Amino acid sequence: MSRDRQIAPWFQVPATPVLSVEHPCIVQNAEKAIGMLGGPREILQSLEPGWDKPLGLKFQPDDPSCRAVLSYNKRTHNLLLKVTVPRRTGRRRQRGSDEAYLEYSTDSQPRRDVKYLLRSLRDNRERYRAEIVGPIGSTHVWRTMPDFMYTSRGSPFLSEIHSKILPQRYPLLKQWSLPQTFVEADTELIPPPMLSTQNLPVNYIYRQSSAAKAISDPRTAKRAVDDPETPTQLSTSQEQRDDKEGSDKLTT
Repeated sequence: MSRDRQIAPWFQVPATPVLSVEHPCIVQNAEKAIGMLGGPREILQSLEPGWDKPLGLKFQPDDPSCRAVLSYNKRTHNLLLKVTVPRRTGRRRQRGSDEAYLEYSTDSQPRRDVKYLLRSLRDNRERYRAEIVGPIGSTHVWRTMPDFMYTSRGSPFLSEIHSKILPQRYPLLKQWSLPQTFVEADTELIPPPMLSTQNLPVNYIYRQSSAAKAISDPRTAKRAVDDPETPTQLSTSQEQRDDKEGSDKLTT
């Protein structure tokens, strides 16, 4: 097909590498979202050719004890398309009427969701502009559950660890000393580096046994479930006796 008879426009794909990140949170602050991923330095490393390592996401990036959730780095062959529509002027009037436009403030605009963007495309069918930013070579997704986190609030020992040991600075290390509170009543325990080994959710499929039967009492009309596979609970008792009485029984 010749360029003169083309139906769709032609676009040139630049060689700019693009990384796609499916952030598990609702992003309202882009800087905090990037900080949860380790900062711009970690993202720039993922853009290097042949880099297949995952990204680590921390829900509390300021806390060094927070365990990172690793992503799945999937190879993709997508394109990032940039669509530009005219900016709203803040003047409004009822659709289909000839009334005068009314001025509205556009300082505090709501969050632009998919519905807002599709409406802008429909309203500007002849005035939008599209271009390709670059190819998307990989996409990072998160499918595992985060680990539990042990809070350090109210713990003097963990606060000292976070402020003097974890920064890995020699002047701060010289200020720290091991507290001499071992074998005392208020000795603090150091939490383990990992609290849960289960990363994926498990569907336990709780259901009633197939051998169970519903029984109705003819006098009270109450319904109960008779499950023959239910284990029977055995009750035991322990009786303490005098040593003299026990020795007499053994000799007789």
